[in-house]
Amino acid sequence: TFVQQSSYEFSPDSENYQIISNMKFFTWYNTYAIYGTRDTLILLKPDSNNSTVEIYSYDWPVDQMTMDECLQEWNTKDKCYNDVVHVRIVSNHTKMNVYCTYAHRPMVRSFDLHSMSFINEHILTRDPHPPMDSEGSYVMLNFNTNIITAGYQGDYIPTIRATHGKTLLYALRQNSYFIGGFKYDGKAVFGVIETSERTETVRHKKALNQC
Repeated sequence: TFVQQSSYEFSPDSENYQIISNMKFFTWYNTYAIYGTRDTLILLKPDSNNSTVEIYSYDWPVDQMTMDECLQEWNTKDKCYNDVVHVRIVSNHTKMNVYCTYAHRPMVRSFDLHSMSFINEHILTRDPHPPMDSEGSYVMLNFNTNIITAGYQGDYIPTIRATHGKTLLYALRQNSYFIGGFKYDGKAVFGVIETSERTETVRHKKALNQC
């Protein structure tokens, strides 16, 4: 893992606006814009005094040994990337946990917001409240100490889960997927694309769950 730091001036014609491809999630924290992509964590910090943006880019590919094991298990590289899917700011606001699908393994890594670097950068911890098996349809919302996760479980069955593995929803069609989520009035609200198994039509649904 290494960091690339750079800055650029605000300009409508700047090529630096093409920062991210294959984005997995986006969130704000204080003045930072935080992006998760395939094999990369990106933080953008604007400086209003001189109209520039500092870019912190952290490359985070899967190590070769883990990649080989993943390829033996799945026989396709599409399952074996490291998609950075979520961050969670720790209560003291000095660290954040970075969640990823490291070669189809739910992992967490700690990041220091003061030093702008990973803590023990070579150490990955398995997510104690695993996300689902999906690298593309994954949404996580924070409710104080409780985490609500929407994604796939087992044989790609769409599922919404709370901390400690409590299942909140287990009734969507197998080929459905989540497209985003937000908190509203004490509830977790998730957008779902539910594709009928009998026809090619797509139905849009909204699932609300009391937290």
